[in-house]
Amino acid sequence: PVGYVDNDSDLCPIDELNTCTIIHSTEARIEAEEYTLQKGIQREVTADVGGGMNIGFVENLDYSVYRTEVPVAGNYSVNVRVSSNTNGGVIKLSSDQQGVTPVDIRVNNTGGWQTWETVTTVINLTEGTHLLRLTYEGGSGFLFNVNWMEFENTLSVKTHNQNNTFVAYPNPVKDQLHISGNIKANNFGVYDITGRLVSTHNAIKNEMTISMTALSKGVYFVKALKSGYTLKVVKK
Repeated sequence: PVGYVDNDSDLCPIDELNTCTIIHSTEARIEAEEYTLQKGIQREVTADVGGGMNIGFVENLDYSVYRTEVPVAGNYSVNVRVSSNTNGGVIKLSSDQQGVTPVDIRVNNTGGWQTWETVTTVINLTEGTHLLRLTYEGGSGFLFNVNWMEFENTLSVKTHNQNNTFVAYPNPVKDQLHISGNIKANNFGVYDITGRLVSTHNAIKNEMTISMTALSKGVYFVKALKSGYTLKVVKK
C-alpha cells in the first residue's frame, strides 16, 4: 500500500494503521495486516472469528515483515492462522537475529479462502527487538491467506525433588516423550490446547514413555491426575 517505506523515520502519513512504526510483542497476538514491510500482498476483510482483516493475494516469494520485541530468549511455539483454496505452500519464518535458524510452516488446502485453520511450528528466538519475516513460497497463482500469529514461550526441561512433580523430555518432542520422577502408580493425561483429553497413561515405575507420534503438531499439556501438576510440551 502507498505509504510503506523501508526505514524507521517515515511517519506513514497516508497509512491510517501507522503500521511501519508499530513494535509488536511476542506476548500478544500479531495481526498479519499490521506489517512493517511487505511485498506483493493485499489486505482484505476476514470472515474468521474476531473479524478484522487478513492478508491475501499471496504469491511465490512475496513476504511481510514485523518489528517485534522478544522479552525473553527461548523456544517459542508459533501458531499461525491460515486459509487456502489451492494447494497452499510454505511460510518460511526467519529473523534478523544472529544464530536464529529459519523454520518452515506448511499450509495445505483448508477448503476455502475464508476457511481458517491454525498451523504450528517452534522457533528459538533471542531477546531484543528484531525483524521477523514471513516469506511465502509455493507454486504459481495465489497460495494462501494469513490472519494472525501468536508466540508462546515453551517450558524448558526442569528438575524437581518434590514428590508431586516430574520431568518431561525432550521438549519439543517428535515421537517419544519420556516422563521421569516420583511418578509410580500415578495416572497421566495428555490434553490438547483446547483442553480436550487425548490420551491417558498409567505409570507402573518411576519412568515411562508416552507416544506422541500420532498427534498433530502443536501445544499439549501433560498432567499428573493425582497432584494436578502440569507441564506444557510442544509436538513438532
